[in-house]
Order: sequence, then C-alpha cells, then structure tokens
Amino acid sequence: MPGRLFLIFNHEITGVQEKDALSSLGVDVIEDLPGDLKALWRQVPPALPRIRGYLRPVMEWLGARAEKGDYVLIQGDFGACFIMVNFALEILSETKGQDETAKAIHDIGRHLEVFSKALATCRGPEISKTSENLIRRIGRCEGLSLPPAFLPLFNLLREEMAFFRGSEIADCQKH
Repeated sequence: MPGRLFLIFNHEITGVQEKDALSSLGVDVIEDLPGDLKALWRQVPPALPRIRGYLRPVMEWLGARAEKGDYVLIQGDFGACFIMVNFALEILSETKGQDETAKAIHDIGRHLEVFSKALATCRGPEISKTSENLIRRIGRCEGLSLPPAFLPLFNLLREEMAFFRGSEIADCQKH
C-alpha cells in the first residue's frame, strides 16, 4: 500500500522534487502544511526559551494524519526541525520509542532543549555543563543504526556542538 509524504518546510515543493518523491519513495499523496501552520512554521520566534509548545499545532496536525509507512520531509529552524524529527520518528515507528536508537534520539532531544535554554540565558557555566552532557550523548549514538532521515540532522548537530568544548566555548567567528 503506497504511503504519504508530509511536508513541513519553509518553501514550496518544486515539480522536480514532487516527481522525485512520488517515484523514489513510492508515495501516492503529498500533503503540505495548511497555510496557517506553514506561517507558524516559517516564523519560529528566536527569543522563545522553549519552542515545543509553540510547535504543538504542527505536532497535532502531523500526529492526526501520519502513520507507520509514511514519510515526513522537515526543513527549517534547527531546533524546530530537531523536535519535529523526534516527534515524527516516534509516531512513524512501530516501537513508539522503545528501541535503543529511538531512546537515544529522544534523550538527545531532551538534552538539546536544556542546552538551548542555557544558551538563551547566557549562563556560561550552565552552557559548559549542558554542552558536555549533550556531546556525550551524541557520542553514544555513534555505534547505533540511525534512521536515514535523522542522519543529516545528527551530523549537523555534531558539527555545531564542536564549538563547545569543556569550560571554553570555541571561537564562533569561524562559523
């Protein structure tokens, strides 16, 4: 039975992308966010200390529609993408977060949220402590078989966390 592809991103799908998705993923339906949710997704407020609540309408929309065998294409704000990838993996997986890989991904998501809050409050010691915890959890995922949809986000997170080492924050001017 063909599945569906749900689009959660900041731009419109091109004809070439649509054709590719239909043929390579074997989906028969591509469903985009409704206009009001697309506007919400495109404008994640940078000053929010936590964005999970802000994303709740998008999560509810996806949760009411997606099921095992469907695909979700997610692009946008880094933190919002991370939260939505975790959410999508949970609702699209048969295990509902009970296997080792899913637990590790959820663990990273929780620690990323704590780290983001420390960054937002500009508390150096807290940033160092939470970055060390997050880097350690990322390291634990190295040997796991991560879902292909998660790999680009995981690699970006690992790369971005390289700027935070111990009690020193690396020179972000290089970034």
